[in-house]
Amino acid sequence: MSDFSPEAHDKSRQVNIHSLNGNPIFGFQGAPVEDPAPISPPTRTGGPLRGRDALLAELTAAHTAPDGPRVHVLHGMGGAGKTSVAAELATRLAHGPHGASARGASATGASATGASATGASDGGAARNGATNGGATGNSAADDGTTGNSPADDGVAGGADVWWLPAADTEQFQPAIRALSRAVGLTGEQLNAPDHPESLWRALNSRRRPWLLVIDNADEPAVLSIGGRPLHWGTSWLRPVRSPHGLVVVTTRDGGEDTWADWCRLHHVGTLADTDAAHVLNDLTRGRAGPLPDAARLAARLGGLPLALTLAGSFLARTSRVGRAFADLSVPRTYTDCLTALESGTLTLTFPTTPTSDLRARPSGGPLGDIWLMPLAHLEARGLPHARPLLALLGAFPEAPIPYELVLTTASLPTSKEFADLTGDTLWAALAALQDFGLITMDDPAAPDAPPVPLLHLHPLVRDAARTLPHPTFPTLAPTLLTEAADTLPNPNLPASWPSWSALSPHLFAALHHPSARTNTPLLDATNRALSYLIFSGSPRLAESHARAFPTPPTPDSASHLTTRHYIASAMLEQGRYGEAETELRTIHTTQQRVLGEDHPNTLTTRHNIAYAMLGQGRYGEAETELHALHTTQQRVLGEDHPNTLTTRHNIARAMLEQGRYGEAETELRTIHTTCQRVLGEDHPDTLASRHEFAYAMLKQGREEEARREFRAVLEAKIRVLGSDHPSTQATRSWLE
Repeated sequence: MSDFSPEAHDKSRQVNIHSLNGNPIFGFQGAPVEDPAPISPPTRTGGPLRGRDALLAELTAAHTAPDGPRVHVLHGMGGAGKTSVAAELATRLAHGPHGASARGASATGASATGASATGASDGGAARNGATNGGATGNSAADDGTTGNSPADDGVAGGADVWWLPAADTEQFQPAIRALSRAVGLTGEQLNAPDHPESLWRALNSRRRPWLLVIDNADEPAVLSIGGRPLHWGTSWLRPVRSPHGLVVVTTRDGGEDTWADWCRLHHVGTLADTDAAHVLNDLTRGRAGPLPDAARLAARLGGLPLALTLAGSFLARTSRVGRAFADLSVPRTYTDCLTALESGTLTLTFPTTPTSDLRARPSGGPLGDIWLMPLAHLEARGLPHARPLLALLGAFPEAPIPYELVLTTASLPTSKEFADLTGDTLWAALAALQDFGLITMDDPAAPDAPPVPLLHLHPLVRDAARTLPHPTFPTLAPTLLTEAADTLPNPNLPASWPSWSALSPHLFAALHHPSARTNTPLLDATNRALSYLIFSGSPRLAESHARAFPTPPTPDSASHLTTRHYIASAMLEQGRYGEAETELRTIHTTQQRVLGEDHPNTLTTRHNIAYAMLGQGRYGEAETELHALHTTQQRVLGEDHPNTLTTRHNIARAMLEQGRYGEAETELRTIHTTCQRVLGEDHPDTLASRHEFAYAMLKQGREEEARREFRAVLEAKIRVLGSDHPSTQATRSWLE
């Protein structure tokens, strides 16, 4: 049963005041909850993984070995199949000796803390984070420490598997936080300075077997903390001390000086001709010719798995066409393809051995030529949009693309390349690109489909696509991103977070385009992405992004003031109240001059200054300012405006902090009645005010009456928000 003492409750009471397009939203920060960063291992499709048996056997043995290195680095050139090896290992270990399915697959199901007007203490005792999609059974103990549930006994099933993308910080940091949630860390631990130590203590104390894959760590500095060398073992990558754990890193950087002596390095090179021939034969199902012919083509392709996949996928399509209907100019056999290469129709210059600098991406070679053959073939089949579509996809940053959000027939036809595009022709082009192995798309109809289907390009395919002559696409891509952001719900709504999670990396990357300084719609959309990060529990990342925004030509523009406001909001979320108050007062002065005293944005900043006072314990001063603000809001916005109700709620919060519980209860009941009328009985804000007056009753010693209210609120929240929502968990905590 939870402690009903004031200390247990007040320790976690904080009000979050945010601004979304000038609208303050009151909420509560309990344990910050992450965006639902996917950390599930990819599923390998197609035939068997050829030529990697010895490496897989060594990695599998290392997982159960009593001693020896437990951090293994797979390095090699792009397209060599490092990720495929890691994915195959993940599949084998996840199924385990008893045939159990993969566990710990993802950290989805994350929900908001303070994302809507959930109230001053509503959410304060939330102890859940992202739910572990594979149900590892590892959870936070009731006392807030990391514990192992009975399911975490290392007996049944296979290993828990987590997959962290590490191409850049924007992908890696949310994944690290999702992993932390999955192994049972609390929100307090995630935001503490010793977060890395807590994470590794939790990993090393697990009794279930586990595998952690860190994929595409081509810039190992992404894994560092504060610039520390990796070999110190004090960054995100550390020696594994548990006999049950294994870490696998994939990277192009195979330098011994980069990795520590506690890492075992494995070079993943090109395939031998025989194995490479079998890859082609697997893809074509033997229809493109005999195995010796496949071996000759494989040798000409240098045995690079990605090149083999592209060529094999192409021949898999063309070889199915009946000879009587085939275009004789299109290669349909291994020999045809080899002849085209050797006659100069296709020119291959890609090296057959790794380059000296594994981090350098080759600009020519198989991907500089082989993909041209599928595109020409698709054009001949009446799919002219395939080529410009691939070029457009290459203009997006190196992150999975939420294709249903950004590739729409409402936006694309504004470009001359897609003037005659329809939904059917767009889908046909995408499906054809996938058939030829140039892209992969999540199937939205699949039972385990992610909430936002994503499109993936191999980095080398993206590099190749960027050589296609479509100079307007680097400008078109940010436009599509901006228009996609305009279709999304407000970032304070948890239901919108998967979409914002998928779109945000692209928005932040688009700010590096030279035109970003003057692209006001893009800046406004990216400001909303900042709001998403703050609402979903990543204020530090939001602040980092915001400080990297380009300075507009007019520093006092509304967009720039909003960016500065989000920096201050991120400070508030991190408890830096004094620093935030100073910045907010500077913003407020500028807003008074530029926007006017009564502008909603100006009033929002004034409100958040009062919140900063509350955070510093200046309750009387804050209450005085909130009363004055409330008077202005009644005149400018109206008595029932959500911003006005927010201010009234925080006036009651100041009363509670000063021990005026009866007065606060009366005010909160009035707010609750107004919310019922304006927002509805089951609106989260209405439930929040009811939760708050239940707390006020509790503080006055009316425990049983308070419990009845908490039970009623809990039932409603389970129905409206779901059992795992932090606000639901907060109310539940008072009944345990």
